[in-house]
Amino acid sequence: MRRTNIINKIDLREKAPIILVSVLFFLSGAAGLMYQTVWVRLLELYFGVTLTAITLIVSAYMAGLGLGSMIGGRIAGKSRNPILLYGIIEVAIGVFGILSPTLINWLGQNTAGSPYALVFFLSFALLLIQTLLMGMTLPLLTQAFVKRMENSGQVIGLLYGINTLGAAIGALASGYILIGWFGFGGTLLIAAVINFIVGAGAVPLKPGMEVNAEQPSHRDDAANPSTSQSLSFQAVLGFA
Repeated sequence: MRRTNIINKIDLREKAPIILVSVLFFLSGAAGLMYQTVWVRLLELYFGVTLTAITLIVSAYMAGLGLGSMIGGRIAGKSRNPILLYGIIEVAIGVFGILSPTLINWLGQNTAGSPYALVFFLSFALLLIQTLLMGMTLPLLTQAFVKRMENSGQVIGLLYGINTLGAAIGALASGYILIGWFGFGGTLLIAAVINFIVGAGAVPLKPGMEVNAEQPSHRDDAANPSTSQSLSFQAVLGFA
């Protein structure tokens, strides 16, 4: 009985980091779609056509996620503490989220009367900054947890699935509840606070991510190929 209790405590201790990061990544996904929902409404004020605004947002998101995944994969492989870097990026996403309505309004006012294509390109470039940061998050988390699990596919599938579920809930909540109650600025502030919480929540995970550093070298060698393959897969995942 005592041995069983010890084993259960060990299992819980090993699962605690992945459970916490799953919660954090769920919240991160929710915040991401809250931004997207508000941005569509803000851009409608300047483009006047919902289809154009949606096209701009989706294009910026797909390009940002793809490029961010490629960049994040390269950085994650060289980072000694990818989970801490992930937390910093989440905070940066929140800061940009707070500034985004001011930047979008400034851009719209100062490009009034400009060629339509120019306004579209500048708006795309502006939104690309935050979406690129969003794309970097999954490779960083994958790098941290592939060291802890033999099957990298389980890590990628879990994190991506949880993030997508959070995104769906964030879209529903912002579109049907938050914007009506708190307006555009309030909804963006809520999303930013979520990012700040996620960034702060990643800090305690730093010691747990370094536990496997003392594993035998033959296991590390076996893990390296899967890590490289999983990070390369992020680029394809981002563009998909």
